[in-house]
Amino acid sequence: MKTRFALFVAGILLVVAIAGVTALQAEQAGAAVLSPAAFIASLNCGANLTTLANADVVPAAKPLSDLQTCGSCSANPCKGAVVNNYCNKPGGGIGQCLPPLGNNCSDGVTWQCQCWSGPLP
Repeated sequence: MKTRFALFVAGILLVVAIAGVTALQAEQAGAAVLSPAAFIASLNCGANLTTLANADVVPAAKPLSDLQTCGSCSANPCKGAVVNNYCNKPGGGIGQCLPPLGNNCSDGVTWQCQCWSGPLP
């Protein structure tokens, strides 16, 4: 009977000791855990995302009509025409206003077109 009581007391003391150590470790570990805001600030990426200008994030909008337009650098009769418009070729025949080389005019928006028929290069 005394042995059982001694084992019971030893078990209780062991549980109390383990609980005390666990509480101490949790208290020390709690100081090391950062809040989400503190964690993000600790990354120190060098950029403050709240101060970026919109021009740095979103490119300038281009009018939809400009995306498929032959520019002023295009050969006649395609200046200002819509891409794929039919045109009369200077030597005769019918073609389409196309940018066969994929070049843009100096404005960077409109295409450098020519009246083209046949396979593309």
